Amino acid sequence: MGALGRQLPNSTRPELDTKKGKDATAFIEKELKDANLIVETRKKEKYGRFLAYVYYYKESKNFEDIIRKGKLLNDELIKAGFAKRYDKKIV
Repeated sequence: MGALGRQLPNSTRPELDTKKGKDATAFIEKELKDANLIVETRKKEKYGRFLAYVYYYKESKNFEDIIRKGKLLNDELIKAGFAKRYDKKIV
């Protein structure tokens, strides 16, 4: 799955396997551990991955709490330096 509107390092294809990709994977695993998720998918991109917005919150399972009080993984990846904004029209 890809993060909608974000370009991420790839840690699953051997030719693109980098330290930054592994660090991004570890960051995602840490952020989402024990979190409640809402995954909003749009469509598959040209490599067959679904593009998605991933909202998460550890304090509540309530849909509105996750959206209002939680975090958007896509933005957190940018803040942490693991992704950059991708402005090409996707949807």
